[in-house]
Amino acid sequence: MGLHRVLRKRIDRLQGIVNGIDQDVWNPAADAYLPVPYDAKTLGNAKKNTPALLERFRLEPGNGPLFSAVSLFPYAGIKPTMTATSKRSER
Repeated sequence: MGLHRVLRKRIDRLQGIVNGIDQDVWNPAADAYLPVPYDAKTLGNAKKNTPALLERFRLEPGNGPLFSAVSLFPYAGIKPTMTATSKRSER
């Protein structure tokens, strides 16, 4: 499906970083630092953590979405997110 076959044929020419996380460490259902834990079934609870995040970073509440991320590389997370958000808000 998709490019899978093409990429498999050229595997000897490909290199990169495999993205991934340790799901035991980065698990919002068991994160002691989150005031309100959540998982796929209780995703709505994620929004309940917004006030604590705003307070922690001394941010004022706004009307738009709040994004937070931990990233070593701006091009891998922050910039694409900000670009997509900016383009969407221009609509």
